[in-house]
Amino acid sequence: MLSVRMLSFFILIFSLCDADSICPPEHNPLTLSPPEIIEEYGVNPVTVNCTTALAEHKGLYFTVGNETSRIIEEQMSISQSVSLSDWNVTIKCKVKLNESHECSKDLQVITFKNPEVVHSVQLVNVIGEETQYRLQCDIINVAPVQYVTVSWYKNSEKIQTESFNDTTTKTPVNESSILRVNISREENVVEFRCEAQLDFGPHRPKLPAISKTHRVSAHYAPELKTQNSADDTYALEGTDIILSCEAVGNPLPVYNWICDGKNMLENTTSLSLPRVNGNKTCACTATNYLGNITKTIHLHVEPTAGCSLTLTPSETVVKFGDPVSINCSTSVTDVDGMGWEAPFGGTGFERPPVVTWRVEKLEEWSPSPFCYVTLVDGSQCTVNPVITVYKTPDSVSVSDMGRGPMVEGREYDLKCDVISVAPVQNLTVTWYRGNETVLTQMFNDSTMTPVNASSTLRISTPRDYNGLTFRCEAELHLGPKGPKFSPNVTSPPYTAVVLYKPFMESCPDHITVVENAAFSKSILSCQADGNPPPTVQWFYKEKLLNSSKPLTRTDSGKYTAIVENSRGRSNTSVHITVEFSPSFTCKEHYEITVNDKHQSICEPVGLPTPTLTWFKDGKQMVSPQLWKKNDSGKYLLNAHNTHGTAEHTLYLEILYAPEFKEGNESKEVLQGENVTLSCSADSNPPSNITWIYTAAVNSNMTTEGRQKTVTITRATSTNAGYYICVAENKVGRNTRFITLMITGHFIGPFLVAPCPNWLTTVSFKDTNSLSSGFPLTLTPSEMVVRFGDPVLINCSTSATDVEGMGWEAPFGGTGFERPPVVTWRVDKVEEWTPNPFCYVTLNDGSQYTVSPVITVYKTPDSVSVSDMGHGPMVEGREYDLKCDVISVAPVQNLTVTWYRGNETVLTQMFNDSTMTPVNASSTLRISTPRDYNGLTFRCEAELHLGPKGPKFSPNVTSPPYTAVVLYKPFMESCPDHITVNESAAFSIDMLSCQPDGNPFPIVQWFYEEKLINSSKPLTRTNSGKYTAIVENSRGRSNTSVHITVEFSPSFTCKEHYEITVNDKHQSICEPVGLPTPTLTWFKDGKQMVSPQLWKKNDSGKYLLNAHNTHGTAEHTLYLEILYSPEFKNGNESKQVLQGEDVTLSCSADSNPPSNIRWVYTPALNSNVTTEGHQKIITITRATSTNAGFYVCVAENKVGRNTRFVTLMITGMITDSVQNSYGNVGSKKLLMFNFNNAWQHVLNRSHMLFYFVGLTGNTSKVLFPAIWAFLTLLIIGLTLLVVYFHNRQKKRGQYNFVPVCQMSNIAI
Repeated sequence: MLSVRMLSFFILIFSLCDADSICPPEHNPLTLSPPEIIEEYGVNPVTVNCTTALAEHKGLYFTVGNETSRIIEEQMSISQSVSLSDWNVTIKCKVKLNESHECSKDLQVITFKNPEVVHSVQLVNVIGEETQYRLQCDIINVAPVQYVTVSWYKNSEKIQTESFNDTTTKTPVNESSILRVNISREENVVEFRCEAQLDFGPHRPKLPAISKTHRVSAHYAPELKTQNSADDTYALEGTDIILSCEAVGNPLPVYNWICDGKNMLENTTSLSLPRVNGNKTCACTATNYLGNITKTIHLHVEPTAGCSLTLTPSETVVKFGDPVSINCSTSVTDVDGMGWEAPFGGTGFERPPVVTWRVEKLEEWSPSPFCYVTLVDGSQCTVNPVITVYKTPDSVSVSDMGRGPMVEGREYDLKCDVISVAPVQNLTVTWYRGNETVLTQMFNDSTMTPVNASSTLRISTPRDYNGLTFRCEAELHLGPKGPKFSPNVTSPPYTAVVLYKPFMESCPDHITVVENAAFSKSILSCQADGNPPPTVQWFYKEKLLNSSKPLTRTDSGKYTAIVENSRGRSNTSVHITVEFSPSFTCKEHYEITVNDKHQSICEPVGLPTPTLTWFKDGKQMVSPQLWKKNDSGKYLLNAHNTHGTAEHTLYLEILYAPEFKEGNESKEVLQGENVTLSCSADSNPPSNITWIYTAAVNSNMTTEGRQKTVTITRATSTNAGYYICVAENKVGRNTRFITLMITGHFIGPFLVAPCPNWLTTVSFKDTNSLSSGFPLTLTPSEMVVRFGDPVLINCSTSATDVEGMGWEAPFGGTGFERPPVVTWRVDKVEEWTPNPFCYVTLNDGSQYTVSPVITVYKTPDSVSVSDMGHGPMVEGREYDLKCDVISVAPVQNLTVTWYRGNETVLTQMFNDSTMTPVNASSTLRISTPRDYNGLTFRCEAELHLGPKGPKFSPNVTSPPYTAVVLYKPFMESCPDHITVNESAAFSIDMLSCQPDGNPFPIVQWFYEEKLINSSKPLTRTNSGKYTAIVENSRGRSNTSVHITVEFSPSFTCKEHYEITVNDKHQSICEPVGLPTPTLTWFKDGKQMVSPQLWKKNDSGKYLLNAHNTHGTAEHTLYLEILYSPEFKNGNESKQVLQGEDVTLSCSADSNPPSNIRWVYTPALNSNVTTEGHQKIITITRATSTNAGFYVCVAENKVGRNTRFVTLMITGMITDSVQNSYGNVGSKKLLMFNFNNAWQHVLNRSHMLFYFVGLTGNTSKVLFPAIWAFLTLLIIGLTLLVVYFHNRQKKRGQYNFVPVCQMSNIAI
């Protein structure tokens, strides 16, 4: 039986070893090959070998993420294929040492993606001789960003290195590095290179650098290569000449030549002037965006012998539709005649020295008049004036050609449209950014008629351009002969809308606040900027926060703001320290173990850290470094910092482990003597003292106060051995050994050896000699107990031949006691696998045992749900939620139940047979529709301990996890069409449309493709289709609503109208309103039926009434009906005798009154007078010179009418004819309106014609005389054609139109 007890002793020693110290990191038995993986994402899988140095183990296996490979036993090496298509893969190799302990080793996996590099250059400013550039290197789609190094090189010299501190993001991201440089003019061209490289550190693979190069140079305004800014050049008239102008500048200058105000349409350094014929002043302007410089060249042309005509002015600029006149003069005397030839305004062949070309309204774009002179010898010469006809543009406007809004960093073209301008070669378009000139453009088109011109301005769009205005000015440079101020038209301003990635500005790195100041993050100085306006979300410990919630003392730390819009996102961190006054959260009574550090209890909380002062018995005490036995007592604690003071009273009780007054000893007694072994210990709290020894019939243990005594009566050899006194309290345990030796007889084979001082219990059993089946009864035989709770099991027997019985256990064991009942009792179970057994020894030496079934359980310390860092979620993707159950036992009894809201979605149980507390986890895979946003998930950990367990299964439920699902925005509850009333001040914000999306979307409303203010009330001009674009980081969508804005009637009419007779009734004073108003006319208080056409007698005062569903409007107006002149009498013929007085009257009915005039050949004896609206011609003593046509012209602004009176004088005819038609023999051409005369003859076939001869006699000829008259007339016209044909040979082609006096009558 002794050997059995010794074996159990050594098993107990092994069970008390610290298993966790078997594989510390420096002695880990696992080896991985390769020890780490650095590979490009998505390449072929990599095989990893794991080898253990332990020859004996319970199995090798891998964990890859949440998956566990098959456990391989009896091998020292295993392999695992690792896929590189997961950015967040985690791999461990594990070896099981036994059922409850294992070692592991992590494989570091780095999956990378080499970046793309995009290099952009922005010219910021030019200051003096230096040019400022902003170089941006965009590193696109790189992972992991923490290993990226960006280096900048100037020429070949490295000037800047930048790395990124994001150690948490493993997936590809975009980053930017910015370099600001100043380039001096002396540096000329400088090459900058941006190089991005993934650097994993020493002894790791090196990846090739990805780089982009850009050249920049200093910019400066143009400068002339020559010192002189003005030159004089001389040339002979009619020769060809080339003018030269050279300048330097960066960018290269653009040249423009203007001579005498005229754009020469030349953009090179030289200007060719063929056949110069007059002095010129030419200006060559070299221009770039930094400025311009002008060189002036005076060209002096020396005349050669030429034409003797002088034009005044020789050059003129006239606006289309304005009058123009030019005098042509000569100083020579041998001139036959001179005149103007032109499509309009030409003159006849007139006498020198001056003839004038005059046009009242110039409506020809390229008039080409010329003045000619014919000398007596038949020679001719001509001279042409230079006439520039101009027209200012109808409109000038700027547009982005439908490509707006713009995006930061890209290039865009703005277009300036100049509508209907002439001549375009004189046009200059100047672009302005704000009030700064950025571009000037001229045009080479030689078209003289109005055309539409356009100029394009290419801009790179930094974020500073957002809200900046651009405009263009169209100006006609018409030279010194043009208007004093050059005609110009400026476009309305175009406001640039630049979309750019958001950022946070004016954020401090660190800020300290006081808790009771109710500080919240929303009043930080941080300002979010971006376009569209960004959404701002604040995160603390990777959790989304309510940024307006006041901060408390538990909220100190790093706060990160993520600002996001459709262009991207950025983040800014602020470290916030929340200070607060001291406070105590201590108990009133503390039990402190002796030699504990003084600071280990009742520490006040406060920030800054409070100063703590201890008081005992009213006196401040010097804090001891360690607590001693005699430090028990009442203490006052005072804590103080800059924000206040707090006090707390407590009582300290110093606890200490048992201490024996005597040490180990050996005691030798004679066989048959009585022996007393006493044991007591000093401790606080008092010790529980136990003797451990081999019980005998003659031994007995008694208790006296805090002392336990073993009394042996008549000691025998069976009493020899170890007697162990164990003193134990909650602070610790101490043992004292007494070796009892009995003299006088042979003791037998007894092993005496030193016992380790950490031995807790000694029990002896011989498992080989035990068998089951003996009538031992355990009450209860099976039990479930919570770790740390008390337990009690009775062991009883009904047998009578029993020597003794007892319990063997690591703790709570009993001695060898008398039957029939022995109890195993433990006040606090703190062993996960207690293995007590009850044994009985019969008189014949045989033994029997029985063991209870004990389940020790522990509820989880915590249960929580997480998304494993993959949140927030995105609609339509799959995600894993993880339920972490911390420190639960036994895990095989654990059930985890998942709930979505209150709905059970998954139940999971576990197969692990480990009895000690472990961490367990359960995974729930979910697809994420948008409805899951805001939905809560939770998991419940429940221990199902069977019928012997608690009545209600112990369970712990996690805090709810609120799912954040990001999804593309949309607009809901929008009507297709809505009708509103203008007076209701309806705005787009009042629509029932509701945007939905996560992140919450930005809503922009557009009308006619232009962004509008959605809170602005709609007016009558705003009916139409409105489109809402809702956008967040997940995408965008649009919804359209057709809005009709109805409004009450109104009039915008004048109070007085002049209407032409027979105009349509609906053509004046229409009311506006929606629905279209009903219009009613009233005159003299009575409703009238609307006439189809206005008549003469409709003039008068009218009341107009307009009505629709929204109201009524009235308007009073006066109508005046206008009509053209009407004569009471028609055309007539009047015959009077020579010498009679003649009165011819003319009047007309019209509104407004007519302007009446007589058109006739004036004579000395005729006079025109006015009486009211009547004009009267009075002829005194009519003669033959008064015979002819008298035309009355009545005209007003409505129209014109004519009335003919034919006056015939009877009596003497000779003088009449001679005076009317001239001297036939004079060789001078007489003007005669043959067409009018002939028409009159035909109309008046009964008229008598009178032919006047040279003799002065009058003869009456009947109708045959008409033919004689016509024959003479034809002969005269033939002679006239021959005469002018001969004149044409002398001076070239020109137009000469013979007309009679009647042609001068304007009818």
